[in-house]
Amino acid sequence: MGGLLQRYALPPEEIEHQSMRRVSSLCRGALPSEPSEQAVALRMVYSVGDPTIASLVKISPGAARAGVMALRAGAPLGVDVRMVGAGLDRKRLESLGCPVYCALDMVPPDYDPNIPRTAHGMAALSGHMSGGVAVIGTAPTALLALLDALDGGAAPPALIIATPPGFIAATESKQELALRKVPYILVRGTHGGAAMAVAAVNALLRLALPS
Repeated sequence: MGGLLQRYALPPEEIEHQSMRRVSSLCRGALPSEPSEQAVALRMVYSVGDPTIASLVKISPGAARAGVMALRAGAPLGVDVRMVGAGLDRKRLESLGCPVYCALDMVPPDYDPNIPRTAHGMAALSGHMSGGVAVIGTAPTALLALLDALDGGAAPPALIIATPPGFIAATESKQELALRKVPYILVRGTHGGAAMAVAAVNALLRLALPS
């Protein structure tokens, strides 16, 4: 019978093809109908292997298209943590000319230790996000800081992707995002994580630059 790899593994292309087909079947009825939104939602669900999370993915009307247009224009991406930045499709980003900035690299030296570093960094980064794509994958306070900056008059990004998980401020931060006019892709409630944020960006990159 051979080893476990021989018994269970498939060629990489076949793994992805069959996986996406199964995800699509399992999530039928819970996915957006608009093609670009559906492509993004499918990748997000696939990234965590949980079809039940499809109903928690919320994409504002036109948000996926706005993200694709921004990426095609070479817009900057601002991420909350390096984990998110590390998972992005660098080949496509470089081809499109999209720079990536991390909030943790923007933390001022005299930051208040009572406020999370990602929040300080995102507040500083918010001034460079006009027309860009803001990606918050792990830190709800980074999203709150970005929204505070927008409420204070900062130029909005073309898209905010928000998937921070957790039990403190995660639900509330995403609820606040949904109340604003900026296009968004989010995961409701306490669910989410860096993998889902990365999957959303990479899905948009595939749409912006198919090959």
